[in-house]
Amino acid sequence: MDVGRGGAGPASGVAFASDLDGTLCPQGSWSRFDAADVAAIRELQRAGGLFGICTGRSAGGVAHALERGAADVTLDFQIVATGALVLDGAGREVFSCRADPAAVERVVDRYLGRLPLVVQAGDHMCTFGEPTRDQVPIRSVADLGDRVLGVSLAAGSPAGAREVAAWVNAELGDKLVAFENVRNVDVVARGCSKGRAVDVVRRHLGASLVAVIGDSYNDLPMFAAADVAFAFADSPREVREKADRLVGSFAEAVAALLGQSHA
Repeated sequence: MDVGRGGAGPASGVAFASDLDGTLCPQGSWSRFDAADVAAIRELQRAGGLFGICTGRSAGGVAHALERGAADVTLDFQIVATGALVLDGAGREVFSCRADPAAVERVVDRYLGRLPLVVQAGDHMCTFGEPTRDQVPIRSVADLGDRVLGVSLAAGSPAGAREVAAWVNAELGDKLVAFENVRNVDVVARGCSKGRAVDVVRRHLGASLVAVIGDSYNDLPMFAAADVAFAFADSPREVREKADRLVGSFAEAVAALLGQSHA
């Protein structure tokens, strides 16, 4: 399958997956995109490459972010829920990795009321509190049936995130895996990761080269699965060390990928 949407071009055969929060959007922002990054996405696609998001957010959360901050960006694929769900450019499911509802319920029982959390199910984030625009309310994990993909928790600090991840991996590691993301923790089914999802995208698109960019620990599996991995100079040390190249922005990474000089 030719991944170049416009036929042959300098980026034909290339698929580029970008993390969202902390990479395309500043940490804590749901909708701020740099105009140069948006222009770089369009440039990559005009050159025949494909672009997609690889994030811990739900598909609904990605759509909300793009609607508010980059409405003219078209995704060729999506990796959401920390790799538990892969969608094609039309939003159709390519791959899913469902989590054990009983194991997720144990995480919820331990931390609900102590830490902000949402359960990932299908295209949505589900909350036990007052929902925001991209969330749906639930009363229990059991309400979601077999649609559960995982749970995301706001631990508040790097130390808190390490503590939560350590508990999940020690107590429920036969069924779930927890990934730290600075102050947050994403929990998905054992064997699921952004890296596994990158492999799915590679096969689905028939890409000859997969590039990725990310800023935190949960991006390390996709770094390992990619041909070229970009990170930022201010990313955590372990992330910088695993990257092939450090850049100042997503736009700079695209320029490097296309073999251009970046002013």
